[in-house]
Amino acid sequence: MAYVEVESPNGDLGIGSAFHVGDGVFLTARHVVEDKRITEICMTESVSIPFTEEELRTEIPHTFLNGDTPVHEVSNKSLTLKR
Repeated sequence: MAYVEVESPNGDLGIGSAFHVGDGVFLTARHVVEDKRITEICMTESVSIPFTEEELRTEIPHTFLNGDTPVHEVSNKSLTLKR
C-alpha cells in the first residue's frame, strides 16, 4: 500500500490510497488524482521486490532475501514519480 498526496487547483491538500500492481506501477482511484497535482507518493511499509531475470543479467544485486533470493529493497520513504 501507498498513499498519494495531492493538491487541488485552489491549494487544498488531499490524500488517497494506492496499491502496487507490479513493475513499479501503483493504482489509485480517478477521483484521487483527477484535476489535481500529485505532491507525494509514499509506501506505508518497506518491501522487498525480487529481481527479474533481465535485471539479474544486467545488474549486481546487493540485497538478498532469506540469504539467496536477490531483491530490491524499497523503503517507506517518498517514491519518485516517473509518469
